[in-house]
Amino acid sequence: MKVVQTNSPHWSSKPFIGKSLLAGVVISLGCIANLSVENPYIGALLFTFGLASTVVLGFDLLTGKMGNKVPFLYLIAVGFFNFCGCAIMSSFYVDSSMYNFEALQQVLNYRNNINWLALLLGAVSCGFIVSSSIQAAKRENWIVMVLGIPLFILTGMLHCVADMFYYSCAMVAGLFTGKMFLVWIFTVLFNYIGCNLVRLLKHI
Repeated sequence: MKVVQTNSPHWSSKPFIGKSLLAGVVISLGCIANLSVENPYIGALLFTFGLASTVVLGFDLLTGKMGNKVPFLYLIAVGFFNFCGCAIMSSFYVDSSMYNFEALQQVLNYRNNINWLALLLGAVSCGFIVSSSIQAAKRENWIVMVLGIPLFILTGMLHCVADMFYYSCAMVAGLFTGKMFLVWIFTVLFNYIGCNLVRLLKHI
């Protein structure tokens, strides 16, 4: 399986808006699968579609770029358009017959009640898993992703782009709180730390 390589830091000369939007869309599809399937193990496995799509198709995902040496403004831009893709999908999802209020409420309640240690451990670990999965997939080793993504879903680890979809749904449904925003900010920070553990520690 051919993987599209998109690691160049010279991002200003390359189209990335559409690829960032699409990354938000495919991650949202993974979230919808996770919310829709009654069996949590199947839902977690189907979520892998989102990250696998970004790797194979060369989409620009924030957590996929955090572990690379790229300009900070590039990360902000990718994150913004990831959010736009998630927001578009959430607006359709909440107004559709696919909408699962109970499942979404469970996800949001966990984030509203999470303690700081769980946030730190979960978000750093998630970043590490995502970065490791992407690096392994680029070497055509997909087992890390197939096991790693369900791992972070089933254990309640936090992924900042997936949470863009969940929080966008919360905004559309009138469920968004200030605590969610604060948790998301720290999720981004801790995901960034986790994504860079692979790059930094492997040289020690």
